[in-house]
Amino acid sequence: MRAYGRSKLANVLFTHALARRLEGTGVTVNALHPGGVATNIWNATPKWGRPILAVLKALFMISPARGATHITYLAIGPAGRETTGGYFQNDRLTEPSALARDDAIAARLWQESARLVKLAP
Repeated sequence: MRAYGRSKLANVLFTHALARRLEGTGVTVNALHPGGVATNIWNATPKWGRPILAVLKALFMISPARGATHITYLAIGPAGRETTGGYFQNDRLTEPSALARDDAIAARLWQESARLVKLAP
């Protein structure tokens, strides 16, 4: 779960950095948290945790189809056209954590990503 959380943080940081680089081009980029979605990502849960997860899925998670509506809203709706560098949750622009707004960390992530894929700085 720690790695998963870090990957989501990286998505938000990278989106913010990309939005700054695309400023003035008419291209918008945003990050989205659709909520807890009952997908196969949870299949690797240890056997002892599966009954608990089944209850959590039933009570708190949304279907993949419902999760897709959030993606569609942002992809084709006015919010996605009018906003760039934003973080959306439940179809609303939301302020992410302080860590996700850290420009220095976003710059480091951008530099490391460029290095790993061998792009010029």
